[in-house]
Amino acid sequence: MKKTILVALFAMTFAFAGCQQGNETIVPEATPTTAPEGTEVSDKTVTDTPKGTVTEVPEATEAPKEQDVTKAPLPTKAPVMMWTPITSEMDGDTLIISGNSGLDVNIFVQELGKHGLTKETVKKVVVSEGVWEFGGVFARCTALEEVTLLNSMEKIVSGEFSGCGNLKKVVLPDSVTEIGHMAFYECQALESIEFPKNLQRIDDWAFIKTGLGNVNFPEGLKSIGGSAFRQCKMTSVVLPEGFEKLEEDAFAYCYDLEHVVLPESLVQIGAGAFENCTDLKEITLPSGLQYLGANSFNYCSQLTSDLPEYAYSIVGEDEILFGGWVKDNSELTSYEVPDELYGKTVVGIGDNAFDGFDKLTEVKFPKITRSIGDRAFQNCCELKFLEVPKEVTWIGEYAFASCAKLEEIVIPEGVTELGHGVFNYASGKITVPASVTKIGFDTFRTKKDSIVYCKKGSYAEEYMKENGVNYVAE
Repeated sequence: MKKTILVALFAMTFAFAGCQQGNETIVPEATPTTAPEGTEVSDKTVTDTPKGTVTEVPEATEAPKEQDVTKAPLPTKAPVMMWTPITSEMDGDTLIISGNSGLDVNIFVQELGKHGLTKETVKKVVVSEGVWEFGGVFARCTALEEVTLLNSMEKIVSGEFSGCGNLKKVVLPDSVTEIGHMAFYECQALESIEFPKNLQRIDDWAFIKTGLGNVNFPEGLKSIGGSAFRQCKMTSVVLPEGFEKLEEDAFAYCYDLEHVVLPESLVQIGAGAFENCTDLKEITLPSGLQYLGANSFNYCSQLTSDLPEYAYSIVGEDEILFGGWVKDNSELTSYEVPDELYGKTVVGIGDNAFDGFDKLTEVKFPKITRSIGDRAFQNCCELKFLEVPKEVTWIGEYAFASCAKLEEIVIPEGVTELGHGVFNYASGKITVPASVTKIGFDTFRTKKDSIVYCKKGSYAEEYMKENGVNYVAE
């Protein structure tokens, strides 16, 4: 019997300590055990050994009291909580979910069914503290009105509440540091939210097309993603000191927005960040701004503040990228990019600089041009003449996409990579050098009348063959 007790105690120690933590399984050092008095000791027993090994020794003797392992603490890496399954109960019309376990869609649907509910009928939910992180559980719960999250999750994952058109109230734990992509997409009834005090990042499209009015952004917030609050109903935006990046279209089409306060810590305002904020009247840009995106204040018809004419990106102490215009200037038919801007040397064309200039037929680059940014000439559907400078070593994604009347373009020898969609739906004669060793998807999804010229035996030739692109190898 004593042998059975000893083996059982040793097995329990390993079973408990071997529980998974995240993706790692912790196996502790073998632990000596002293058998209770009055029971037999087996001929051979386990002794304290190097990590992960078991050694046979002569008949055991009682350990000194100071080493009595019956009083020893559990291994420091062992889980604090034991796993318990998800359970649920109803408190009035509120579903309360409990347990020390993960919650996925299938488990959630099962628990709803126990109370005669579905994702289309549940209205109020409370998730208790022990429940681990989950993803997509509440998406398209069309009748859902209130959610309270008490668990210690760090991120509201992508699309978590998307399509919850009746959601009015959400309580998030302070442990949340990030709200994911499209987390509250099209939650039209959501008019207010209290952000967690530890929130640092709000991802792309997180609250697009919601009913959100004015909100208080927490002091620790660092960045807001593209289109995060597009088409919301706020009248005032005050970003806290310490905030750094406002990405493209972040508050675009917020027609009721009148008042914006930007902190001195802000370094980036993305393209179109406040585009079509037609009631915006005044704004002051921070002195340390490093990036001001194209069309960032486009169609802000009541804005009277003195703003820079050109968009830009500062890339060095004395160097800058030409980024287009802060307000719409898409009626241009030709343009010569300046060699200097705001006292700095222009060394390239920034993201979105000429995107959508549908009357533009010709562009002359500055004396020094090392890079052409993402979507720099996208949708320049009348552009015919473009001589890419030999100094260019980098061309961004979709840089010439939908340039349907482009007659000829030669990629310089220094370019080694062509990103996704560079010539997507473009036309004309396109020459690709042997220096290119990486090409993204849809890069040469060109019009039928276009043809790619490349070197025999080059990576580009192999790519054209494999992807069925019309080409000539010379």
